[in-house]
Amino acid sequence: KARALKICQRLCISSQILNLIETEAHLEVWSEVLSSSQAFLLNLARAFIADPEVLCVNLPNVTLEPSVGEEVYSMLREFVMDRGVLPSCLPSGIANSWDATESQPSARVSRRRPRTCIVTTLQGLDSAGTPSGPAR
Repeated sequence: KARALKICQRLCISSQILNLIETEAHLEVWSEVLSSSQAFLLNLARAFIADPEVLCVNLPNVTLEPSVGEEVYSMLREFVMDRGVLPSCLPSGIANSWDATESQPSARVSRRRPRTCIVTTLQGLDSAGTPSGPAR
C-alpha cells in the first residue's frame, strides 16, 4: 500500500483521491469523483503498481499541467531504465524477482525482467524521451 501511495503522490493525484485510496473507500462510480486527467493519472498509477512487462500509453500529457506531464515522462523513463517504478518500496520476498537484499542498486536492476513502454504523442520525443518539437 505504501508503494501505491508513493506512486500516486509522484503522479500528483489530488489529496481527495489519496484520502479515498488510504481509507480504502468503496465508490460505486469513480467517474463522479475523478476528472479526466485524474482518471488518467490513477489508471497510470495502477499500471505502474501492476508492473507489467509492456506498458502502452496513449497521449500521456495531453490534458495535464506541464509539470505533471514532465513527471509522467520521468516515471515512464524510470519504468524502462530501472525496470519498474519505486522498487525500494516493495516488501522483501515478493515473488516478482525484486531483490531488496542486494547492496548495489544497479545489480538489482540488471536482475529484473526488462520493461518496454510504447508511447503515442502529438509531438516528437527528444533523445531523453521527453516531448519536443512541433505538434504532428
